[in-house]
Amino acid sequence: MQQRLVELVLISLLTAIKLVCITSLSLLRSNMAKLHRLVKCDDRLNTHILTFILPATLGSDSAKDIISSEFMCGYQKWNISLVKQEKDSHIGAYLTLKNPSAGLYVTADYGFTLLSRGHYTKNESFMETGKLFTKQQPTQGRKAFISATDIKNPMKGFLLEKDQLYMEVMLANFRPYFEYQLQLPMTEKDRQKLGQMNEMKLETGIFSF
Repeated sequence: MQQRLVELVLISLLTAIKLVCITSLSLLRSNMAKLHRLVKCDDRLNTHILTFILPATLGSDSAKDIISSEFMCGYQKWNISLVKQEKDSHIGAYLTLKNPSAGLYVTADYGFTLLSRGHYTKNESFMETGKLFTKQQPTQGRKAFISATDIKNPMKGFLLEKDQLYMEVMLANFRPYFEYQLQLPMTEKDRQKLGQMNEMKLETGIFSF
């Protein structure tokens, strides 16, 4: 009898844990920018156009930050995020270079466009050229991209039938380069270390490409 009671308690605990995990996963997915389409243009700037589906909660008073999964462009990993400002109703749009190593520098052109179903002239967009992304500054963007009021305004036509938003992100003109400082002549400590290794070997830090 006691063993059966213990089994029932364990089953209840496992069920509760499963429900918590499912709820947490659902909340996480509800705050995700889902990549819907990626188009790579065959042009000299190596332009990529990504279309994301955003939840309509972006324009609500209780909106939370919306982020995307990582994606590859220009041989580097990136993601986007949309952040509601605390002091006003504006929403910021940001592009982040993921996990850059020390000494890696990437310049790129990028732009964000919130699409209107009514007419392209009602789209809300901005574009930046030649922006630098580094380990110290991996994120670039605009703090006041659009207001929550504009998102909910039916005259703007941003909301779709399923209360979703479509956003295009353009990336182009990638220019990565890597810098690393090696000290020559070497210090006495470095020379002793190389002497123990019986070889002359100089290495930079790592970088992804």
